[in-house]
Amino acid sequence: MNKSSSFTAALSKHVAVMLGMRHITTAARCSRSNGQAEACVKRLCEHLKYYARGGLSIEQVLPICELNVRCMPHSKIQISPFAIVHGYEARLDVPGDAPPLSSDIEPDRLTYYRWFRTELQRLHRAVKEAREEQKQEDKRVYDKEHNVREPK
Repeated sequence: MNKSSSFTAALSKHVAVMLGMRHITTAARCSRSNGQAEACVKRLCEHLKYYARGGLSIEQVLPICELNVRCMPHSKIQISPFAIVHGYEARLDVPGDAPPLSSDIEPDRLTYYRWFRTELQRLHRAVKEAREEQKQEDKRVYDKEHNVREPK
């Protein structure tokens, strides 16, 4: 994380304690980790500013911010962390969203568990494939920008 004063402020310490996090500093040359951490902190600050209006305390707003971050799809693979863990997108009942489809699953638990296991496996394969495709795309863009040539 960044070692600037905003990370050592009382608010940051309070939020870290409430979330059960520990502040860790990293080497200056670890830009990818620092960038991810800074993006996460920036997103959290934006959510806190948006939702903590009208006299709501941080303790009241943090669960909403956490849910928002967990339900937001990843920018490259277009799947949210919630969907990766649970096997389906969160149903937040936002006005305008389509109602969830009725399930064709029989009430038998064993059938449901088999279906759920299959769906999770399918989702995890899709996430893995999407990540691999994104890595290939990132490599292609990098190679093009830096004029990388294939060895002869």
